[in-house]
Amino acid sequence: MSKMDIERTKAANPIEEVARGYGIIFDAKGWAHCPFGERHNNGDANPSLHLDRKKQRLRCESQNCFDGAVNVIDLVMRMDGVSFKTACQKLAQRAGLGNGNGHAPQTAPAGQRIVATYDYHDEEGKLLYQIVRKEPGKDGRDKDFDARRPDGSGGWIWNLKGVQLVPYRLPDLLKSDGLVVIVEGEKCVDVLWSLSIAATCNPFGADQWRDEYATFLSGRDIIVWPDKDAAGFRHAKKVAQSLGGAAWSK
Repeated sequence: MSKMDIERTKAANPIEEVARGYGIIFDAKGWAHCPFGERHNNGDANPSLHLDRKKQRLRCESQNCFDGAVNVIDLVMRMDGVSFKTACQKLAQRAGLGNGNGHAPQTAPAGQRIVATYDYHDEEGKLLYQIVRKEPGKDGRDKDFDARRPDGSGGWIWNLKGVQLVPYRLPDLLKSDGLVVIVEGEKCVDVLWSLSIAATCNPFGADQWRDEYATFLSGRDIIVWPDKDAAGFRHAKKVAQSLGGAAWSK
């Protein structure tokens, strides 16, 4: 892509519109919550991401999460964890300027932002990935969940390609003994741990339990606590069966 093509691609993709596709919504004065809220106190409750609409650049004024002021191509590179070339291809395709090899970010509902992140670590405590809760969700849902993994440079790649999937709060689980409660979501797990009750769940919610998760629970007494809906009971039954054909009753 020539320098002229690059400038044309940038001009055809207003940074504010592209940012909205990642759930970054700026107010009238150009402020938004930083998408890397986990780096900020209180999850960046006071918006620190600033947009210069005239220069078409944005910058995290608190933690410098984007390593200075960035343009729309830099934004796509950082949010998607892709190369300069791939970011240009994505933006060209988004604007209908060519046949890029990537795909444009999905448009998020107005006002959508990250409200919680849940860290998944391996047995040694290394961060493998995060489950990210966003509100509001698409298509009338009250929430959405996405997944991302560290890129090794302080940013994120928004997929789990090649990543080992493990139960939530695995290091805490391995340090505990006795009874474990298995629930459907990370929020419930955290509440139970706050009450000194060992608990875990699988990533991605109902119907996503994998048999390999059971290997981390060998020899433990288990309570499977379902959500009160059809999917919740179906999920809990699958978990119980995976743990050795445990007796099951609604």
